[in-house]
Amino acid sequence: MEQLICGVTLLETILKTEFLTSILLGAVGFAIICLAKRITKTIRKTNFVANDDKAYIVITLIGLLLVLIAFVVLLFASL
Repeated sequence: MEQLICGVTLLETILKTEFLTSILLGAVGFAIICLAKRITKTIRKTNFVANDDKAYIVITLIGLLLVLIAFVVLLFASL
């Protein structure tokens, strides 16, 4: 099981630029999503951030957009 489909090894697949880009974008997007409240607290200089705060929503959406772009890059790289 050393070779995947069409005779391409796993190492060759992992080292593709598109694959590495999608992993990086997904990791950065996920980190932004996880740290969105903390980033908003730093921006607002408060200890409490409501779930309907506009800065919190925008930061979370930026993280989600990065994860979506990572999925799209990975999808097109696999074609």
